[in-house]
Amino acid sequence: MSNKLVNILSLSLLLLLFQNCDNISTFESSSSTVTPNESRSIYSVDPVDPVDPVDPVDPVDPVDPVDPVDPVDPVDPVDPVDPVDPVDPVDPVDPVDPVDPITPKNNRRSSLLESPWKFGFGAKTTGAGYNGKLYVVKNTNDSGPGSLREGLSQKNTWVIYDPSLDGKIIYIKSSLRPAANITWDGRDALVRIAPHVSVGNNLTMIRFYEGNAIVHRVFYGPLTRQVVGGKSYTGILVSEGENYWFDHIESTHLQDDSFGIGNGGKKAAINVTVTHYKVYKASKGLLIAQDKLVGQQAGRQGKVTVALSDFNASCRNFRLSGGNFAHGLNNYVHGFGFDLCGNVASHGKKPNRTGTAIPMLIAESSVYNDNSIGLAGDTVNVATPTPMKIQGYVITDGKNIFLDKSGKNNFVYNPADKLPGGIKRPKIPYQYPKLDSTKVRQYVIDNAGVNGANITFPVGEN
Repeated sequence: MSNKLVNILSLSLLLLLFQNCDNISTFESSSSTVTPNESRSIYSVDPVDPVDPVDPVDPVDPVDPVDPVDPVDPVDPVDPVDPVDPVDPVDPVDPVDPVDPITPKNNRRSSLLESPWKFGFGAKTTGAGYNGKLYVVKNTNDSGPGSLREGLSQKNTWVIYDPSLDGKIIYIKSSLRPAANITWDGRDALVRIAPHVSVGNNLTMIRFYEGNAIVHRVFYGPLTRQVVGGKSYTGILVSEGENYWFDHIESTHLQDDSFGIGNGGKKAAINVTVTHYKVYKASKGLLIAQDKLVGQQAGRQGKVTVALSDFNASCRNFRLSGGNFAHGLNNYVHGFGFDLCGNVASHGKKPNRTGTAIPMLIAESSVYNDNSIGLAGDTVNVATPTPMKIQGYVITDGKNIFLDKSGKNNFVYNPADKLPGGIKRPKIPYQYPKLDSTKVRQYVIDNAGVNGANITFPVGEN
């Protein structure tokens, strides 16, 4: 207990005693006697307990001496910066040529317009070109919106099939007459064009008058070869105009000409190329005729190139008549009977068909095979390049192959440098690819017709 606290308590007790002084005597009389040796009174304070000694402080451990700092390595001097070479001035950018609006995605168009097979007399054909509008045939109706007829009737148009039409048949009730500058592109779907049962006799299914048309992968012909009710049909007839290219077209079951070129009006067809054509189970393969070329039209020769095609009709495989000049190249002809099997230059016998131009055919590196069907009797033997008995000339390159029924090469015509009577041999006015005649048969079998067309672009692309 602290001294201060003891003092406070002592004072408190004294105050109490004074307040009760009346009782002091009683207190004194009753109290015991204090001896002289007793110095402590009842008010004395107990001695303070001694304070416990403080424990000694542990000595502080001595601090370890600090290791001396390693001296800093001197900094290597900075290499001087090489001076920056002066920047060469930028060459001015050449102005960008304007882009054809369809060229960036023209795989479809360039594959035809730049095709190596678009050669010969029809090489300048452009059809709808790169800028023609695109028309999609969406149904098999004979006419009306979305029909083939509507698309072909519009100039400067690239006509294609919707892929959903693959395997379908379009029955036509009258001739299709394509407009000028048409590309008829059948690569998106294989569609057959056939005459409707209501059509009468002598229908020409597709007739061209306007010129500048590309027709690619088109299949046409009746469903049967049988003549019903005396009906007979012609397939394609190119009557007038100039610059045509037909590639990978196929015809069957026609009773009249499957394909005809010429016999137009005042502007008879001229400058035509036919490649990869296929005809079979038909009466007549291809007729190139200008029998009506009289007077002012007598000098308008057809100028037709026929190449890489498979002829297997009963006759006219092909026949050239009237004032025409044709070039036959790398064709495979079935059933020729040891002559040119209708691959013949002939001229009409009737007086009203007399023209001033003599028909001429140059036949090169083709194969003529007698292992197939017979003929209809309209061919002429041309063992030598002399005037035929019906006025005409066939000239060869000496590399045609003529196979008899055993499959052996019977003979090869020799080329003629000169024709009788001082007539000059016509020259081919263009460059052209030519297969070796030994490879022609297999190439034509593999590539002619609609199934030989090579689609190298996504279906539906513009």
